[in-house]
Amino acid sequence: MATGPILTHRKPGYKKLHFQTGSGLLAMELLQLTPAQLRQAATLQEQILKLKRELESVLGSSGVSIPSPKLHWTQTPAGRARLARALKRSWRKRRGGSKPAASGNGKHWTQTPAGRAKMAKLMQKRWKARKRAASR
Repeated sequence: MATGPILTHRKPGYKKLHFQTGSGLLAMELLQLTPAQLRQAATLQEQILKLKRELESVLGSSGVSIPSPKLHWTQTPAGRARLARALKRSWRKRRGGSKPAASGNGKHWTQTPAGRAKMAKLMQKRWKARKRAASR
């Protein structure tokens, strides 16, 4: 349950002020309220909150729950290590427990000198053809 006035903006220039009451929401257009009425509404709302806090202190328990600020938790190094182990375990399970096998002798394929010379001749031929086409 919200405590305090809530501003809602649905359209540009159109603002409503909602006050949470026991019977429901009371919506008034801000443009129709005078500054004196806004000040009075704000002081009344502050008095309501003050009385609620006083009632809670007298009763010792909260009848209305006021949301507490959200705490930011950080993960401990031990927790991070546990999570890493669990992830590695799940990856191994998905892969079937084996690593991908390297093909051949494990070296990366490279082009032979004869193949490289052949490719160089072909490229020179293409460049000459383009040069001739461009000069025409």
